[in-house]
Amino acid sequence: QNEKAGIGVAMFGSMPSVGLYFGIYSFCKKTFNEWDPAASEQRQTLYIALSAAIGNTIASASRVPYEVVKQKLQTGVYASMGDVMRDISFRTLFPVGGIAS
Repeated sequence: QNEKAGIGVAMFGSMPSVGLYFGIYSFCKKTFNEWDPAASEQRQTLYIALSAAIGNTIASASRVPYEVVKQKLQTGVYASMGDVMRDISFRTLFPVGGIAS
């Protein structure tokens, strides 16, 4: 219905998740390299891939709530942020299976 309805939510929701991704990625990469410094050069690609996977998994989980809110604003399920605030719960922000309405 209104593709611009969730733009504010998207802007403010994506910033923390990007920061979270890079913070976790950097921490994991540093930690993996410190575990076995002698083999870190040989395993650099593995450490980068694991760090990216861990960072992306956690960052993705942090993006779910604002994506749900953005999509519900865009499809008209919520008419305003007031509606969002009245309906906010863990179950509405992290829907279980299928397509949430």
